[in-house]
Amino acid sequence: MNSPFKFLDPYELEDRDAFFGRDAETRALYSLVSKNRLTFVYGPSGTGKTSLVQCGLAALFGGVDWLPLFVRKGEDINDSLRRELSKAAGKNVDLKEKITDSLQQLYKHYLRPVYLIFDQFEELFILGDPDENKERMPFYETIADILEAELPCRLLFIMREDYFGHLNQFEKLVPDLYHRKLRVEAMSRDNLHQVVVGSCNAYGIPFGDERRDPDRMLDNLFTRRTAVQMPFVQVYLHLLFGEAKRQQVPENGRPVRFDQPAIKGLGPIDDALGLFLKEQEAAIFKELMDQGLNPGEDFVRNILDVFVSEEGTKIPMPYKKSAGGDILLGGKTARQLAGISPGLLNAGLEALEKSRILRRGETGLEIAHDTLAFHIFQQRSDEKRQLLEIRRRLETGYREYVDSGGTYYLSSGQLARIEPFIENMGAMLEPEWQDFLVKSRADAAEKEDAERARVERELQLAEEKLAAEQRAREQERRLAEERQAARDKELQLAEEKLAAEKRSRRRQRWLTVIIALVAVGALVASIYAQGQKQEADRRRNEAQTSLCQAWQDQYRRVQLEARLAERNAATFLKADETKNAARAQQELDSLNNLMTVLAGNIAQCEGR
Repeated sequence: MNSPFKFLDPYELEDRDAFFGRDAETRALYSLVSKNRLTFVYGPSGTGKTSLVQCGLAALFGGVDWLPLFVRKGEDINDSLRRELSKAAGKNVDLKEKITDSLQQLYKHYLRPVYLIFDQFEELFILGDPDENKERMPFYETIADILEAELPCRLLFIMREDYFGHLNQFEKLVPDLYHRKLRVEAMSRDNLHQVVVGSCNAYGIPFGDERRDPDRMLDNLFTRRTAVQMPFVQVYLHLLFGEAKRQQVPENGRPVRFDQPAIKGLGPIDDALGLFLKEQEAAIFKELMDQGLNPGEDFVRNILDVFVSEEGTKIPMPYKKSAGGDILLGGKTARQLAGISPGLLNAGLEALEKSRILRRGETGLEIAHDTLAFHIFQQRSDEKRQLLEIRRRLETGYREYVDSGGTYYLSSGQLARIEPFIENMGAMLEPEWQDFLVKSRADAAEKEDAERARVERELQLAEEKLAAEQRAREQERRLAEERQAARDKELQLAEEKLAAEKRSRRRQRWLTVIIALVAVGALVASIYAQGQKQEADRRRNEAQTSLCQAWQDQYRRVQLEARLAERNAATFLKADETKNAARAQQELDSLNNLMTVLAGNIAQCEGR
């Protein structure tokens, strides 16, 4: 007896009798899409956005009010859109080249408005080409054309809210992009009570105590949690069904019931997904061993890991069937499983699909839900994360190499960060990347040789420049010594000149003294020459006049000497010859004092 619950699969129209807890959101969404040509349904992962549209909204429309076309990104969202249009048209409608014309034809054929529903729209940014001109911009332009044509077509985008900020370029072409949106939040406890009771009733599973057992189940769900995601609820119901089945061993068509022993036996589950994965890994490992296969200890986890992106989201993996019926995976990460034998890999994939961990679409396999993918992502080892990061760097580098026409290579710094991990990458390393690495190493070595030669040339030029500067400094030193010698010679001449001037001043002073004595003698003689007073007066006046003239002459000579002494003092100060400057200053002070005396004598002569 298998579990009847939806587990990680989204609810669809045929599940409407078991869809509970979203009445308000369903009505709000119906109102939005009925009034607007473009609507966004967004919210955290695990809140049931896809189920709200595929089941809740679909149930309100019925089968004749709309023509829903669900579009996933696939390899290219533009090709996926055309493929869904072609599938809806079948053989009865000859679609045109332009999307808008094809939509008009579908409307005329079915007489129902077309609803283009782009599910998991965040895949366009997670898995799309980084060059937005290759996939995103053509798609944005198509949506803008549909809106401008005012066709009987409505657009509905379902996406995780953490990728809502990636729509900037989209908004430039569709300015009102954000105006019609519905955020789907985690269910409240009351709503989850409706889900638990309604789902059990829909699937014919009775409670041991209809009043208390649903709350006991919710108590186990809300352990250490303030909000519970729908995938967690579905996994819990799935595990509880298994626990009740083990305890009760139903016979004779008696239904499994959710009673207190079963609820207590399963107990509070902080990590329902983790518990489920461990159980399934153990079961699959045993099943493969029983088939005579030899999976490694991490076989299941290694397979699941290639279905999960570096951001913790699921990666749809294209596949096809071989002639022998084996599943052959495609996609950029499938090579990581190249070391597993086809038979073992096929058995593992079928077991994972049977356990509802993997879900098969028309052209691809993928993890059943993003919450499960994120759980697998969280269990990755640090070493695996490092290898995936190196893989991403190599992929990005190789893409730039291709886009540049083979002129871009990894730098020596980038190679240094990558090289330690290359040996452990194994099948993660694409053959074309290996060739790209070889060329990058050769290019880096060539650039290093060129850089080494450049450095050697610059070093040689620097040494030559240093030698030239050394010669210039030596020549400057010799010139400085010569200039110093010339200044010393000038100083010596100045000192000799000053000494000569001093001797001249001394002689002049003696002459002045002698003249003064003569004048005094003449004055004394004139006093005693009373008999010849007139003559004596005349002679005295003449002597006095001569003395005044002598003082004036001496004053001019001393004034000239003082100017010379002042210039010498300034010269010595400028040359930082402090001692000589002091001597020159003393001489200047002496001359100034003498000038003061002579000026007083001259003033007396003039006042006589």
